[in-house]
Amino acid sequence: MTVEVLAPPMVIVAQTLTIRDGKVTQHSIMACDNPSEAYPARDCKTISQYYSGVGVSTVEELFSDADSCLSRTKVALSRCDTFNIHVFQDFPNTDAMFDMAQTCKADLQSSNYSMLCAVEYDAFYGYPSTISTYIPWANDGFSRITVKDFRLRENSPHKIQ
Repeated sequence: MTVEVLAPPMVIVAQTLTIRDGKVTQHSIMACDNPSEAYPARDCKTISQYYSGVGVSTVEELFSDADSCLSRTKVALSRCDTFNIHVFQDFPNTDAMFDMAQTCKADLQSSNYSMLCAVEYDAFYGYPSTISTYIPWANDGFSRITVKDFRLRENSPHKIQ
């Protein structure tokens, strides 16, 4: 799979990963090993030097990150007077997350620990395909992890549950 991380002001980091038995066994930086317009070779040195570990995650780690992120979102939303935290499960997409950030803007700005998260899941396999995070009080408070080009090898005995 390819995991792309967008977290301004850092350049977009994309890693191609091979995972076996729940461990990353190979990874390569797209800008270095397979440069393109989306992942230009000019970013290779910066990523190699500073961000070579960014995006190197197993599917299990992505589930853990998504769960942790959603837990922190519930804590943040519990501060919002206009929101019923008891019915919240997740935002269906990033737009819904930003809409809620606007609705609860004053309540979220008052705490340096407020963070909202939206998780989108792959319709077929069910893994977190996009994890978007927004920190309302931070200047560059948006980040996104996106899984692209996910493939199971035909000889793989493992299935995602």
